[in-house]
Amino acid sequence: MTLPETVEWTVSPADRGVYELGPLEMRVHGPLGLVERPVRETASAELVVYPRRYDLTEPAAASGELHTRQQTVTQEFDRVREYNPGDPLRKVDWKSSAKHSDLHVVEFSEHAGQEAVVIVGVAANTAVDRMARTVATLAEAALDAGLDVGVTVPAGHCEPDSGPAHRERLLRLLARTGPSTRASDYTTATTGVTDGVDIVVDASDEPIRDGPWEPTVRTAHDSYSLGELRAGERTEGGG
Repeated sequence: MTLPETVEWTVSPADRGVYELGPLEMRVHGPLGLVERPVRETASAELVVYPRRYDLTEPAAASGELHTRQQTVTQEFDRVREYNPGDPLRKVDWKSSAKHSDLHVVEFSEHAGQEAVVIVGVAANTAVDRMARTVATLAEAALDAGLDVGVTVPAGHCEPDSGPAHRERLLRLLARTGPSTRASDYTTATTGVTDGVDIVVDASDEPIRDGPWEPTVRTAHDSYSLGELRAGERTEGGG
């Protein structure tokens, strides 16, 4: 092989997570295989593997019917800024955009009247993957139903929003989340839905073994097992 040369590998992680790839080390052999020398490439890359999601049955969460709350906060103007890829087109301020010859969006300090769903995920150590998969499934269903979605899991919080960039932020958060470590997380699981929260995904109990155990999905009106909501399993991850 004569350098420079392009070498390709296919990487297929089986588990959800954020992976650092690199640096790369290899040995280059001469044409006759008699001479070799090491080559080290210091470049690195990040690979994000999203949680696998489930197919949901109709007419439950797939049509957004787990959502029960509508925000009615008074709208207060914050600022006009340049459009970023992934911003919802409903936020575009066409008057300002015409003046600047490119797209601008209006930001408000609070959402007003926009339907939103907030999902909280709680998980014991051995149940965190199932929690992440369940939250990802419900969040994407609500986004597909046209709702703003906010997510709170042990790794962090995303305020309610929509659009491709926000969907990616949610899935990246769920890719890297770990188990709950605070007592308040388990309090949320036991007390259920409270003000400002629409859905609690409770995986706070340790599964006895890797079997049919599934997180509980709690809303203001009822509790469900994930098996009641899903039709099957989507196996794609992605990153």
